[in-house]
Amino acid sequence: MSELKSQQILLPKQVYIGDTAELRCTFNSGNEVLKKLTEEGSTSLPLDSFLQTIDFSNFDVKELTLTPAGVDFYQLTVTFVPWKTGSLQLPPVLIDDITVEFLPVKIESLTAEKNLTSLKESAPPLLLPGTTYKIYALVIVIVLLLIALIRLLICRKKISFFFRNLILDIKCKRSKKITQKKLLALNSDENINDKIWAENVEKLLRKYLSVKFQLDFSKITSSEIMPVYLKITGGILESKNECMGRLAEIFVRTDYIRYSSQNSLQSGERNQLTEEIIKLIEKISAGEAK
Repeated sequence: MSELKSQQILLPKQVYIGDTAELRCTFNSGNEVLKKLTEEGSTSLPLDSFLQTIDFSNFDVKELTLTPAGVDFYQLTVTFVPWKTGSLQLPPVLIDDITVEFLPVKIESLTAEKNLTSLKESAPPLLLPGTTYKIYALVIVIVLLLIALIRLLICRKKISFFFRNLILDIKCKRSKKITQKKLLALNSDENINDKIWAENVEKLLRKYLSVKFQLDFSKITSSEIMPVYLKITGGILESKNECMGRLAEIFVRTDYIRYSSQNSLQSGERNQLTEEIIKLIEKISAGEAK
């Protein structure tokens, strides 16, 4: 058995968890079996060509193909979906008596890419010391309200804008309560399996995000959620960026449960994810009408 070192390239160059990626490895060999396999062009290889058992908790292999790339040159392409960030090592592939080895590849993190490292604690409410300050503050508030009322009466567009925002805030608050209530009901239903649970969680979250940001999230992939959110908010909602980043990672986790062959949650993970999602929704919804 001969071992071959290959020149490899990862497409795309930056791969995030849940993305479909290709690792293309080019190598040289005069093996007659390889020539016979690729007589008619590209050919699919069985997944049991890997010398080690694939760890489906780290990645899924979708396809393994061998393509001629010149005289005695071949390209081995591994199409895979990673489920964890960090360094990923694919096992060697055995073709006849030839072993093709791979170099480790790096799987990027959405939160690290956006420089989001920790949740920011909410600031405590401001307290006005003393009755005098409260009276002054009340007078100022009344004056400001009168000025605002006059401006609203003069500017119809501003009146319309105000009521539209008020109605949107009420819808967002109602959507938040309904979503949290349904998440708790879904979590307590022991008759549904993990795959159906993950699918229903995604539907609830996509509906909530569509109401919250007035954009249809039903057709946005999990890896696109964070970039789309930053685009529509312009990055100005800094206090909520980490929450959305974590929510995007939970989408990737539910995708894994729905589509991976190892589609089962760990012990207690359903309760943990439900509680975490409810807290994230509270933080994302902070500032809506009470």
